[in-house]
Amino acid sequence: MSNAIRVMRLDLIMSKQYAKTFLICVAFSIVYAVLLRVFLGGVLFSAFLAATASCYPFATEETCGAGRMYGMLPIRRRQAVAGRYLYTVAVGIATILVCVGISAVAYLVAGMDVDIGDMAAGLVAGFVMFIVSVAFQIPGYYKLGATKGRVFTFIPMALYFGSYALIGKVGVQRILSVLGPFADPKFMALGIVALMVIMLLISFEVSVKIYREKGM
Repeated sequence: MSNAIRVMRLDLIMSKQYAKTFLICVAFSIVYAVLLRVFLGGVLFSAFLAATASCYPFATEETCGAGRMYGMLPIRRRQAVAGRYLYTVAVGIATILVCVGISAVAYLVAGMDVDIGDMAAGLVAGFVMFIVSVAFQIPGYYKLGATKGRVFTFIPMALYFGSYALIGKVGVQRILSVLGPFADPKFMALGIVALMVIMLLISFEVSVKIYREKGM
């Protein structure tokens, strides 16, 4: 586990060159949520940004030849891949929580109401969209690289517009009513967590297999 954390820290260091652009985009998502008074849209947009950040280490490996540096480290392939997943999940969770927190404070300062239910629904939708996106993106980047794998960037984009349109048109309460007994908060929380963990584990194993086949 310690080696995976080292890889995660190295990924963070290697991705610093994208920090300014990423922070500007994060600020835009907060402004988007406040000025247009679309809290859910801001949350989902922050999840979209968090998912796109998963390509930064892969892009650095291509542009700077950092892949050789990772290969020289005295770590196993599973640990290297685990570190990449830790980096992605850490950046994603931090991005979504920061965007939601700042947006909520901005709403209160501006005298606008913040519905706790909408905030909770937005967080759940944001995290689900993020996990689903990176579960497909990371194996894709390992297989094709950052440049050829840019097509996987459209996954979070499609999920963003699709989720926003569905929730905006149908409404959170309508969706919950359709789920019936499965809409119980405790049951939903356990189900969502279990689903996300399973997806990440499958994605991780696929990435490790690709990493080994490429002899990296």
